[in-house]
Amino acid sequence: MMIIGAEDHEGCEEIVPRVTRSNMFYDGANKDVRSAVGHYCLVGIDPERTPEELMKLPERDRMFLEQFAPKEGENRTMMLAVMSSTGRPLGQIRWDELATDEGRLATEKLVAFLNGHKPSYKNPEIELKRGLVEAALGQKKVLLYELPDDPDLARITLRWFDENAEIWKKSFAIVSLHPRMPGGGKVIGPYRPNQWDITWMAILNSAGEKLAETSVAGVSVFPQVEERVTYAIPVSREEKEHFRGLLETYAPELTEAEREKLVGWQPE
Repeated sequence: MMIIGAEDHEGCEEIVPRVTRSNMFYDGANKDVRSAVGHYCLVGIDPERTPEELMKLPERDRMFLEQFAPKEGENRTMMLAVMSSTGRPLGQIRWDELATDEGRLATEKLVAFLNGHKPSYKNPEIELKRGLVEAALGQKKVLLYELPDDPDLARITLRWFDENAEIWKKSFAIVSLHPRMPGGGKVIGPYRPNQWDITWMAILNSAGEKLAETSVAGVSVFPQVEERVTYAIPVSREEKEHFRGLLETYAPELTEAEREKLVGWQPE
């Protein structure tokens, strides 16, 4: 979901704190919005670029921004837009549709919009079976992991897997599950190391038996709360040593250079 607008746009002070993580995890009264926003990865966009800035962008991005830029005489107002993972527009709503008569955010309207466009989830049982079959046919192991709810951490985790896909697939069938999937908690339960660490990973054989597990216990980015929210990638020396040992044991097909690329990968 894209948050489109800038600091001087009408509705900014109402919308941004309610849908970004600055307020999402600490305000109990915000739990309905927090739950609805959890279905999305958030991207902030300022559509008002100078002609020079626009010309530096790829044509597709330039055309995309131009469709959201305020027209002449139009109010500079915030907008939320939902797009599919392929970039297809699914819905949008402007501040004047979300505001009360007093100019405050109507939470129930925001929640209705978010829940009305939330993604459909894959069947976790089918996803796990797909991974087990792929592992059996390719004589691989299954690497099962759970993404964190926080969109920034989720994007880092996905990049780790996506940018190293050719290495991963030599030894593993990758399966990503989440408790938000219908029945996801039940499927994940037998493999989850404990109730706190996100993200975690488990290595399974093609029969679905857990061979090893790892959970990243790095420094929480939200020290005010009890839950530990961490990167999925190994960060500390101890985490890297542990993960390197897992790869040496369960991914012997990988070269030393390939193992080190996975262990040492860091987001830019």
